[in-house]
Amino acid sequence: MDVTQDTLLQVENIYLTTLIKLVKNNTIPVKEGKKITREFLALRPFQDMADMRAKFKAFTDEHTEFLPMYVTFMHHEEIHNTGGLLSQMKDLISNKKIDEALALVAPKKQ
Repeated sequence: MDVTQDTLLQVENIYLTTLIKLVKNNTIPVKEGKKITREFLALRPFQDMADMRAKFKAFTDEHTEFLPMYVTFMHHEEIHNTGGLLSQMKDLISNKKIDEALALVAPKKQ
């Protein structure tokens, strides 16, 4: 499963968990839950992680009760970005290219 699909699966799980709690606790009526779910489903398709981020951000800006969904997405995106960076640094360091590895994370001189 690719990163985008794995992230989407996690976000959908948070969405559903939140929706269940909201409806079960009568925080939102079933009719509103259906409307919000249609909006959530309309976010698809996603072109890439950036598109997913923008759509989830807009959705949770409108439906703040689903903010945990966006936080989960951001967490997964950060893990993905950091994982790639760690992998690059590890490869460079194992090839004794320490300066190049550190240049990946060093602040850019202006």
